[in-house]
Amino acid sequence: MRLLRAAALLAGVASLSIAPTTTAWAACKVGQLLQLPVTMRGLRALVSAKINGAEIQLAVDSGAFYSVLTPGSAAALHLRLSNVPTGFYMQAIGGSVAPQLTTVKQFTLGGFPVKDVVFLVGGSEIDRDAVGVMGQNVLNMADADYDFGNGRLRLLQAIDCPKTNLAYWAKGQDVSIIELDRHERSTATTGAAYVNGVKISVQFDSGSPESMISVRAARRAGVATDGPEVRNVGSIGGFGRHFVQSWIAPFQSFRIGSEEVRNTRLRIADIDIENIDMLIGADFFLSHHLLVANSQHLLYITYNGGPVFKLPAPQSTAEPQLTAEPAAATTAESQAAADAEPGVDAATYARRGEAESARHDYEHAIADLTHACQLDPYKSEYFLARSTAYSYNKQGELALADLEHSISLNGNNVDALVRRAQLRRAQGDAAGAVADLDTIDRIVPKEADLRLSLGELFGALDRIDSAISQLDQWVPAHSEDAKLPRALNDRCWSRMLGNRDLDKALDDCQRAVRLSPNYAAVLNSRAWVRLRLGQPDKALTDFNAAIILVPTEAWSLYGRGVAEIRKGSTEAGRADIAAALALRPGLEQEAKKYGLSI
Repeated sequence: MRLLRAAALLAGVASLSIAPTTTAWAACKVGQLLQLPVTMRGLRALVSAKINGAEIQLAVDSGAFYSVLTPGSAAALHLRLSNVPTGFYMQAIGGSVAPQLTTVKQFTLGGFPVKDVVFLVGGSEIDRDAVGVMGQNVLNMADADYDFGNGRLRLLQAIDCPKTNLAYWAKGQDVSIIELDRHERSTATTGAAYVNGVKISVQFDSGSPESMISVRAARRAGVATDGPEVRNVGSIGGFGRHFVQSWIAPFQSFRIGSEEVRNTRLRIADIDIENIDMLIGADFFLSHHLLVANSQHLLYITYNGGPVFKLPAPQSTAEPQLTAEPAAATTAESQAAADAEPGVDAATYARRGEAESARHDYEHAIADLTHACQLDPYKSEYFLARSTAYSYNKQGELALADLEHSISLNGNNVDALVRRAQLRRAQGDAAGAVADLDTIDRIVPKEADLRLSLGELFGALDRIDSAISQLDQWVPAHSEDAKLPRALNDRCWSRMLGNRDLDKALDDCQRAVRLSPNYAAVLNSRAWVRLRLGQPDKALTDFNAAIILVPTEAWSLYGRGVAEIRKGSTEAGRADIAAALALRPGLEQEAKKYGLSI
């Protein structure tokens, strides 16, 4: 398998200074095979590469045994697919995936072009910025140095260093040294940790945004999902075709190596990965510097500072809050020029700033991103990143100014246009939001994962034809995606609202129910389609099922009321409608607009 040939990498070997633990190992030498800049998009670590000359980004995924491209990305890149041997599958959060193969004629990583590179193709989209993941077939070639907090990933080659402490960066810091498990048939980075004093098996999985412990391991540690302080936080997805349930629960302690985190909260997830009790995710990678010394079967960890798992939840970016009271620039920004570090370039500041923003350290993020903006004032992405940090830091006026400036520098900056469209919609500027969405529609490939979000945004703006068009492009390219039931429901709902192609709408809802039987939203959508088709009995059955799952969904209560009245149960129907209007006072006017009232 020729993913990256070591000979090509060795041409760029650079030396690092490593202090041996004893003079007996003074011959230890460490060479740098590859250094990749890492940009954090929230809790997703991205590296840049090229596929057949096209600039792409891959998520760094130490939990993936192989590098993978998503089906939609492979289609957008015009890659030809072939079948894998029968019985071959990938195990992931959300179940197993039967992938395909593609051969990339030229793949460039870290400036090194390699011909005829094989990737697996399959699974759900993981991030709109990434076409896939870089897995262990790259990361396991040498010793992997994960320094996400400073925006970099290195592959190192250690020679004659069997007993040398390889944590070269740890100047006086405490270093946890963990023995890695040895598996003949696995390249996963696994070891032992302790939760509430109970030994568990952990896998270091940088592709998982958050660390999560399995239900069975949490039970062994004395924490059940129905406990009094446990909170159900909905479902999460991964590469697999399905979402899994998750909870947040308090734990007395988590210990790994010489480090212990006490009185923390962890995510429990209904995951089932062979021989693994817990995934150590990107939240842990961000708060630590990790060196996976495959040459020694050891893992070196130092703590960067700040929270490890208990990261505060940022405000939602679905509708950016950029209209807060005006706020002056922070002290960190005003001192940025004076605090500049000699020799640090704009890109390094930007990567470090995005890592700090991902950890919700917004003051330092703004300072570093300000350095980046000052050093390269024509880089649209830097101003967008600072806009995000300002927004999270509740400095709305500054965030809005940076967002507009980002778009003025690059009118095709899709991320900035999406944020402005969301903002314009929230402010009631439907025409402006549609103009931004139309621009994005012209820019992105038809198979892009972003089209699902575009469809939802067009739908929220009551542009039903445009919403359906976006979903028509997304669905065929994402037939194995965990988000498929959501997309089918969105298309079913849009057609129902427009009172068009109701047979197709019903087909979409039926397919979504088969994929996700307990999905309340699609049961609600199917019920409304059935009302449109003159089937109040079937509609009532669906409304009842949806309300059992989500008792406070106003559309379902209102719909059940309409169905009951049409069946002659006027009193019960009016009671349901009253309950719906108490939850959502403007619902009756919405229903009348679409011809859905009594």
